[in-house]
Amino acid sequence: MYIVQILNGFLSLALWIPFGIGGWVLGLASPHVPVAIREPGIVYSVKQAESLGLDAQQTYADILDTLHPRYVRLIAYWDRIEKQQGIYDFSEMDAFVAASEQHYVKLMLVVGQKVPRWPECHIPYWAMNVSQSNRENAALLYIQAFVDRYKDSTAVEFWQVENEPFFGFGVCPKDDAKFFNQEIQMVRSRDPRPIIVTASGEMDPWIQAFRVADAVGVSLYRRAAWQLGPAHITLDYPLPPLFYYLKAKAMSAIFHKPVMVVELQLEPWLVTDLSKASLDTQFASMSFDNFVSNLSYADHTRIPRVYMWGVEWWEWLRARQHPEFFDYVRHKYFFVQ
Repeated sequence: MYIVQILNGFLSLALWIPFGIGGWVLGLASPHVPVAIREPGIVYSVKQAESLGLDAQQTYADILDTLHPRYVRLIAYWDRIEKQQGIYDFSEMDAFVAASEQHYVKLMLVVGQKVPRWPECHIPYWAMNVSQSNRENAALLYIQAFVDRYKDSTAVEFWQVENEPFFGFGVCPKDDAKFFNQEIQMVRSRDPRPIIVTASGEMDPWIQAFRVADAVGVSLYRRAAWQLGPAHITLDYPLPPLFYYLKAKAMSAIFHKPVMVVELQLEPWLVTDLSKASLDTQFASMSFDNFVSNLSYADHTRIPRVYMWGVEWWEWLRARQHPEFFDYVRHKYFFVQ
């Protein structure tokens, strides 16, 4: 699996050249084409809300009441639902799904061991202390119980199984392609709704995701940050927005499956805990100008559906006399006055 990941990395970088150059040329050739995100959505994480000191349920309710999003990518955390082996507590997720139904939201429910937010893999403590086969069996039972719980909900539009399963990022067990296919088959056996598989927009060729998914979701990051020993490294991706458009068009033409952006970077990427960083540090990573620029960039990808990453941070900023992030999105993309 590691060899495959290395090859994927080289291939994804190689694809920067044709789609990157093509994107620049197409952008120059069609500068006046009207662009906009036609289906804006948000990503919501109970863990991120709580890490910022927010009441996760109330914050979600406030977001639904103020933004009125049509599309929400809602993350389920195995370590919150099955704290004790075989005992599932769905009460928290039940409340989120019920609120979504009441507001006519279309949900992408994210389930699995590896789901968004650091450390990426959110595995119950008890499951980390058993054999790999026992952990995988437990994960399959959890996925079965989860899908059975929510398959009758009118809100569910997609199931997302794992997060960027072919991209080695995060504190996670060794990747297992065979097990991932078992997860996919488990979901398919319980419900016919389409399955989303996600991939890094910049550092993955997307091919593996297309092979197993009904639709592919990609991340869109303009800036990444790493801490390598004493060195703090920041990378601004040198890609034009139409890189994503051309790559999506090419892959969709081959596999006959749609592409959407499931994670548009609209919050700081720090190597320290966001909640403990000063506002100056946060704004150095994601200023309001950066925020607006990233949204404009996403507009110009011409990919219709885009889920925005960082709504918990915008809410947190609103309580600190910085409502401009939330208000900009609300007025421009969700058309709420």
